[in-house]
Amino acid sequence: MFLLKLLQILFFVVIGYLLYQAIRFFLTLGRRTREARRMMEEKMKRSGEGNDTRQGKDKIIELDKDQYRVD
Repeated sequence: MFLLKLLQILFFVVIGYLLYQAIRFFLTLGRRTREARRMMEEKMKRSGEGNDTRQGKDKIIELDKDQYRVD
């Protein structure tokens, strides 16, 4: 009887440890995913700053009235 109780306690400890590790793994995975996404967005933002064609308002090309050409 004593051995059965000891095995039962050991079983619950192992299950608890596995649940703890799984929760910790998923929380770490989420944090790393957020950090990677943030770093990727910063990299994309920085790479766009070096070009003449930035996002949004700078895509407008101003032409004189002599430079219009319609094909």
